[in-house]
Amino acid sequence: MSDVGIHTVYRDATGNWANETVGGEHVRSVHATKHEAVQHGQHLARAAQTEHVVHDIDGTIISHNSYASYANTPRDQPFPDQQPHRPARTPHA
Repeated sequence: MSDVGIHTVYRDATGNWANETVGGEHVRSVHATKHEAVQHGQHLARAAQTEHVVHDIDGTIISHNSYASYANTPRDQPFPDQQPHRPARTPHA
């Protein structure tokens, strides 16, 4: 699993879908259907301003969305996942 956020996973032992935090240490919710679990996982991730990772029944990642807040990022600073923009150099005459 990824090291951040909410993960929607299939729990083979119970046949249910669950929303867990990193490593399955904390089960946040359990649902009978994948659709219900994904919707609730999305809500949890938005509320926590974190990542939402959806796994298929075999454990592979099928979607990964970020709901992190960049509201406090200064306007002249790039988002954390972007390289800073550097203007092209112009030669002096």
